[in-house]
Amino acid sequence: MVNCCSVRGCSNRSNRDGKSYHSIPAVIVNQGDRTRELSEQRRAQWIAKLGRDNYTPTKYTKICSDHFVSGKPSTLYDISSPDWIPSLHMGTGLSLKDAQSLSRYRKGQRAQRKKVLAAAEMLVEMSRRGRDEGGRGSQESVGGTQAAQSNPVKYEHTTAKTEASEEMFCM
Repeated sequence: MVNCCSVRGCSNRSNRDGKSYHSIPAVIVNQGDRTRELSEQRRAQWIAKLGRDNYTPTKYTKICSDHFVSGKPSTLYDISSPDWIPSLHMGTGLSLKDAQSLSRYRKGQRAQRKKVLAAAEMLVEMSRRGRDEGGRGSQESVGGTQAAQSNPVKYEHTTAKTEASEEMFCM
């Protein structure tokens, strides 16, 4: 049988990796009150760490070694150990409903950004076209034709003055 990790967001499976899998601790009732209290407390904390609403684990509920500091849970009486309960990579902390809602929200935000980007690109393209079409026409009429008309006149006028002044000096 293939074991799957029950932590939200963890996709580890026993048939494709070399990890160890650990069952949710059972409540020990036949070894005294202290043991029963510790085992009840530990089981409740393991279930709470899974972060699932109204979740009742079965005998097939497993947690992989990635969620423990040392790779395996500590003993029942070693309360101060960080491995008394799973503590690493324990999912997003969101319920399934919240995660789906967040996913829909982010998808909508991405779609909105795409629309805004497309509109901005369209405006830039329209601006370029307008500048290229309008700019050439106005540059030709202002810069090309007027400059061509004004320059020969200036040169002819200047040239005429120069010839006249040369004639005066040559006489």
